Amino acid sequence: APSSSRIRRACTSTYEQQLQQPQQQQQQQRSMQAVPPRSQRTVSWYRDQANRHLTWHIKNAQDTAALRQLMRQYEGSMNHIHVNALFGRLVKLVAARQLRPSEMMTLNSFIPQVLQLVAAAVPEYNERCISNTLHGLAVLELYQERELLASLLTAAERVSLSSFKPQGLANTAWALATLHLNPGPRLTQQLLSASNSVLTQFKPLELAQLGWAFGALRIRVSEQWARSWRAAVSRGLNGFTPQGISMVMWGAVRMWEVQQTLQPTAQFVPQQYSSSSSTESPDSTAAEHAEFLQAVEAAMHAQIQRHSPHSLSICLWGLARLGYKPSKGFTCDALSAVQPQLSTAAKPADLAVLLHSLAAIGFLPGREWLTAHGVALRRVCQRLSVRQVSNVLWAHGRLGVGPADGAVLQKLMEQMYYGMQVRRMLYHG
Repeated sequence: APSSSRIRRACTSTYEQQLQQPQQQQQQQRSMQAVPPRSQRTVSWYRDQANRHLTWHIKNAQDTAALRQLMRQYEGSMNHIHVNALFGRLVKLVAARQLRPSEMMTLNSFIPQVLQLVAAAVPEYNERCISNTLHGLAVLELYQERELLASLLTAAERVSLSSFKPQGLANTAWALATLHLNPGPRLTQQLLSASNSVLTQFKPLELAQLGWAFGALRIRVSEQWARSWRAAVSRGLNGFTPQGISMVMWGAVRMWEVQQTLQPTAQFVPQQYSSSSSTESPDSTAAEHAEFLQAVEAAMHAQIQRHSPHSLSICLWGLARLGYKPSKGFTCDALSAVQPQLSTAAKPADLAVLLHSLAAIGFLPGREWLTAHGVALRRVCQRLSVRQVSNVLWAHGRLGVGPADGAVLQKLMEQMYYGMQVRRMLYHG
């Protein structure tokens, strides 16, 4: 199966852009508010203006040196809003990868200082601060901050996830999955209930994040929730990017696997779909699933030139895993679109998953495409895992055609042999 880490990292920059839009709108609204006459200005008004002034300076800090200066200058007087803004700005600066070498050298000492402020402010955090902090910890990949993460989960239970907005729910779920953090039965139920009531309000990216996160967390969703999620995805498919569609397919497969494992009688998909299958079936669930997968295929086809080998491999893997056979025209167009990228942009896992998925849906590519795939495979053959090698060999056997270059087959067998020897030594070691 394809890795989920690259999908996770790819959506981070999109989230940052999405997060800035409402903040900019709020700043414009605040600037338009009338300033009361001097005689009506109270102590609380001046205090509020000072707090807003500090928040503005934090959010507009150009580097970590400016953030350090603000921490020293306002030590002891920052409230939870300031701390949330401070940590959020630090995350953005690090995620942008524009820090100077001197800043990078001091980052390991600066981040713990900020996290100490965050830990002290968590009891006062509202739903927005909680979701932003969880997301920031995930972006920085601070898996080891288990105590802080536990306090954030406690705070989330305190404010209840039902008060979270769609963006906060999606990013909280995404952060939990990224940090490999089990939310527990209570938070899981809150997450399912809160998201189910507002699924129609989720944006495409948020729906993709939510599905990916539930799949990664192995959360068992009800058929009613899954149906509502697929309906929301279908309505907004025109707004999904290729990366978003691949996240949807990955999440759909993982959620189905959990349903199959915990409820063997669940019928997420029938045995086999095809793009030409009639949706007029006595099984309404099967018909709804067929319509969903056909809609996904149509959305992929509409922007086929934008797909990368990675996104296409995951989408085809998902369709094959869910028993759906796309049309021949779509598959031919998709392979033609990514063929020039096989030797430049495709990772070893992409090449293995792509060929394995084609064999799973029973589609034999043309000789030219197989040759290009073989050239790319030979370049990265030594980086394939034993499982990936076995998938490639299985795919060639299923398709009934070997690599155009005999040296590729030899390298695959060598990789399989030495990989199995290493595993055997580790097992018996």
